[in-house]
Amino acid sequence: IFLDEIMRQTDEEFQFHLTNIRNKDYNESTLEYFNQRVGAELKNYIELDPYNKGAYHKNRLRLDKLRGKVNFYNASFTGPKWAKDKFKTMNCFANSLPLKMKCRVLITKNNSGLGIVNGDLGTVTSLRPLEVRVDRTGDVVAMSKVKYELRDGAGKVVATAMQVPLKLGYAITTHKSQGLTLSKAKMSVHSCFEPNMLYVALSRVRELEDMSLVKP
Repeated sequence: IFLDEIMRQTDEEFQFHLTNIRNKDYNESTLEYFNQRVGAELKNYIELDPYNKGAYHKNRLRLDKLRGKVNFYNASFTGPKWAKDKFKTMNCFANSLPLKMKCRVLITKNNSGLGIVNGDLGTVTSLRPLEVRVDRTGDVVAMSKVKYELRDGAGKVVATAMQVPLKLGYAITTHKSQGLTLSKAKMSVHSCFEPNMLYVALSRVRELEDMSLVKP
């Protein structure tokens, strides 16, 4: 199955230059188009970092600056040890999620009943119960644990996990942002090190005005 209709972006000029990047056509016009966003100011953004270490330190640095006690939300698992160990390395969710009041979070699962989508950003307004004010809607929603399933090659469930579908919302790796639509993103695209990483980063937002580049 080949998907050929762009759904995330509707602006034809934005689509055109993203397609050039996807096709590795780094012409001057396309580079100038994106480089106009170098140093652009954004509010309530998440940072995209090519490296796990960079994203981790940015998240912990911002969390540590907030006052208050850290609350940890730990995932619970069922299944044999080998399956649980594999599940823990897949980064589908946080094995142990540290949160504080007023910290920024990224929602990682759709929930039509709550009106939230994968990639929404928000701010924690309550820890017990866990509640988040969503940037996009302004609504405060209650966040509870959801089930994740690990299946084998035959489709049989071999392990399950229960965890709240949130991650710290200050930074995320470009790799882990695949599939997400981000409302605002500040990007370190100058240090991309894999062939398609640049396209993945630039295509996470709906509009050009939703991105800021750290360097050209």
